[in-house]
Amino acid sequence: MAQSLSTLEQASAFVSPCIKNKLGFQVLYWSYLDVTTACNMRCGYCHVIESKGSFIDISRAKQSIDFIYKHGGRMLALMGGEPLLLGDSLTQIIEYATTKKIFTYLPTNVSILNKDLLEDLINAGIGVIDIAIDSIEKRTGFDKNLEESQENFELVLNSRKNGIYVKLNTVITHENIEDVYKLV
Repeated sequence: MAQSLSTLEQASAFVSPCIKNKLGFQVLYWSYLDVTTACNMRCGYCHVIESKGSFIDISRAKQSIDFIYKHGGRMLALMGGEPLLLGDSLTQIIEYATTKKIFTYLPTNVSILNKDLLEDLINAGIGVIDIAIDSIEKRTGFDKNLEESQENFELVLNSRKNGIYVKLNTVITHENIEDVYKLV
């Protein structure tokens, strides 16, 4: 199991994408790593339209993390597509970043999450799970809905007792504004 980051290390990851070094120069702090172009959903507003897509290989991910670390990056968002489609590779990437004291942030639609995968993410050292839910019920153009994700949503919420930060991410449009009020 990867060593967890301290509360101070976790909190400082959200301060700014750049910080000033001892010489007063701004250096990278917050980074994004696209780990896949694949997604299992087809949200009407999203640019990701590949169902199979491509996936980053572990060696490329480690090289990227090494580069990010070398240049001062201490917060890493693992972007997609749907990052959970990487399976075990995703937990390896998170564990590698955590060993370098890089705080990891995972946006996900949680549709393929299960208890074992969540446990693996926690053991790897995930810092934040950002759950994307855009509506209460499934409707055209809004695949990420609470009705179909309720069980996995609750799994993630319960992970807070393990020190995981949980964030709710909602794309607001005129078609789902009433659902947003209910989600809040």
